[in-house]
Amino acid sequence: RNTMAVEERIVDGYRSLRATQEVQEGDVLLKELPIVNAQFSWNRFCKYQACQHCLMSLESAQAMADRLTNHAVTALPTLPTIDPTRTRVDEIVKIDSLPYCCPSCADKDGQYRQLHATALDVATALELAWREVHPPPETTSIELVLRVLVLLTYGSESQQVALRKLCHASTWVDATGSVHHHRLLQDEFREQLAQLRHMVQTWYGELPDHPSKKVVEDEWLTEAGWEQLWALVATNGAGIGTSALAEYDEALTAADVDEEGRQELDQFMDMLYEKMDEEVGPFLNVEGSGLYALHSACNHSCQPNAEVRFQGNHELHIVALSTIAQGEEVFISYLEEGLLRESYNTRQAVLQSDYLFACACPKCQRQEATPDDCDADDEDSDDNDDNDNNDDEEDAC
Repeated sequence: RNTMAVEERIVDGYRSLRATQEVQEGDVLLKELPIVNAQFSWNRFCKYQACQHCLMSLESAQAMADRLTNHAVTALPTLPTIDPTRTRVDEIVKIDSLPYCCPSCADKDGQYRQLHATALDVATALELAWREVHPPPETTSIELVLRVLVLLTYGSESQQVALRKLCHASTWVDATGSVHHHRLLQDEFREQLAQLRHMVQTWYGELPDHPSKKVVEDEWLTEAGWEQLWALVATNGAGIGTSALAEYDEALTAADVDEEGRQELDQFMDMLYEKMDEEVGPFLNVEGSGLYALHSACNHSCQPNAEVRFQGNHELHIVALSTIAQGEEVFISYLEEGLLRESYNTRQAVLQSDYLFACACPKCQRQEATPDDCDADDEDSDDNDDNDNNDDEEDAC
């Protein structure tokens, strides 16, 4: 189910999204459901309750705050239109101990759930091994890799075509001829990724026979194919922000309150995040990641004219940040807001290691001559504190 005011175009061999009509700031250009998505492993380990199909948060903002602070804070502030005790579902549907927001989502996840159960012990060991490779916050997950393999083997033809269309180059050669590998595929992780590959081969071998299994093994589970598979999920994945507490925080930020009320709300939320960090480590505000057919064609700019938003589940919205003319290219940022205010060199380093390209947007062209300067209007880099890694499982959630 896709709604769109965009179309995909190939320009100079590269995919792009163009507006099919003029849109104004705040207009939705695209609503898109994922080809596949998965909850992050650390979120599951830290008991973030989310529907295993649509990733809708299944706990209230208040319940999440209580759990993550060990009940160290008072009740969250309530406003006339904001109730922190509200949940999106009246009753959680559980099948094989997996939570869903409704019977429909449980049915849609049935194929993966049944196949997953045939090799559950190996899958559980994979989750543990993955957390040892990738401390929080995650950018992709081992379960997303497993779900992609299931679709490539047992999925519909349209799902398989859509997945294979996604970029999955594992290296990038810059203008000087230097070869760059994705951050997850660099030498320091190769031994761990090789271990994960052998475990996934064991997991895959326990799945039911299918004519496509040998083809998928030869294409994606060889050493080279394994790197391309990780490149596919890592460079195309969109973080799905459906956390009840994150949504509550956004609602407070947008609320119409006086200056004194705004200061009180900001101070309370700062205190809440500090308490959570003391108890369990950094707040995981993104529930999981997903692969989207059209979203994957939307290119990056450090000065974007659109942004990705979520409305409580995995349906992705691309929303205009300014007027976009018919035929104009739609750009989003692959970087978090805090990183966008960092220097040219910092942004380029992240884009080259995580997405395998060098940005040449207008902002980067302006700042190339002063590559170490942050944006003049915001020199505070505290927003990046949430990206600090934490290697201790007990302190990560």
